[in-house]
Formats: sequence, C-alpha cells, structure tokens
Amino acid sequence: MQVLQDRGESGSRHGRATFAVLLLQDLAVVVLLMLIPLLAPGGDGSSGGGAAIARALGLAAVKAVACIVTIMAGEFRLLSLLEAWEERMKRAEEEQKNRQQDERRRKKLTFSPLPLLLLLQAAAPSSAPSTAG
Repeated sequence: MQVLQDRGESGSRHGRATFAVLLLQDLAVVVLLMLIPLLAPGGDGSSGGGAAIARALGLAAVKAVACIVTIMAGEFRLLSLLEAWEERMKRAEEEQKNRQQDERRRKKLTFSPLPLLLLLQAAAPSSAPSTAG
C-alpha cells in the first residue's frame, strides 16, 4: 500500500483492486486464527473435529445476527429521535418567524395621533384678535 500511495496510484483501478485483495487476506487470516483452537486435540486425545467447528461457527453466526439486529434497532430508534428533534426545531423556527412577521405588521399598523394633531392645529383658525381697523 505504501508503494501505491507513494506513486499516487491508490485511487486507480489496480490500486483499489490491490487494496481489496489485501483486505480479504487480512479477514481470512482472522477467521483461520479463530479456527486454530478448534482444530487442536481435546484433553482426552480426540481431535476437535467438524462438529466442534460447526458448533463454534453457528454460535458466531447467532452472535453476529444478534449484533446486527441490535445495531439496526438502535439506529432506527436514534433516527426516530433525531427526526422528531429536527421537526421540533423547524416548528420552533417557523413560530419565531411568524412572531417576527406579526410584530412587524403591528408596528406598521400602529396609529400615531401626532401628525393628525399637527394638521388640525395648522388648519384651525387662529384665536388671536384681529387688529384691522
């Protein structure tokens, strides 16, 4: 892998194929290392045999299925909680936006009597006595 990375070929087709083969080999080694104790002879001198291997593989399969089901159930529950949280956040944001729009509308509709009073004062006849004579 180091050679492929040095050459900049780790993303190429043959670089990905090489990585896939190396990964498969690593996984195969793990499985074989797990089977070694099952092949060893037992305390009474009998070999582990196919029954012991089948029993161990069956148990491993059951554990794997249980883990996958648990992970999927947890993921489903977590996603449900996240979706509900996201919905609440959107609703709260929308309510805040509506409140701000209502507040803006109220400010626009606020009646101020000052311009009307100034207009009435300007239009009213002056109460000062006339000095015409």
